[in-house]
Amino acid sequence: MKTLKQIRTFRGFSQRRLAEAMEMQQPHIVTMEKGELNPGTQIATIFKINKALNCRSVIHGSKIYFEEIT
Repeated sequence: MKTLKQIRTFRGFSQRRLAEAMEMQQPHIVTMEKGELNPGTQIATIFKINKALNCRSVIHGSKIYFEEIT
């Protein structure tokens, strides 16, 4: 399992590129990379990450992790 930053860099995405792929602002990516699952974070946002980075998400307590899909 990887953090958002780890899976993002593994896939070769900058924060800006990921934000553009998700149609979001780059500061939102920064917040999510802190590893805390904000109660306001919508499932749709997590699905956008999964789609953009071709990964699965795993929620463990208040943390969110990502797994590669090969």
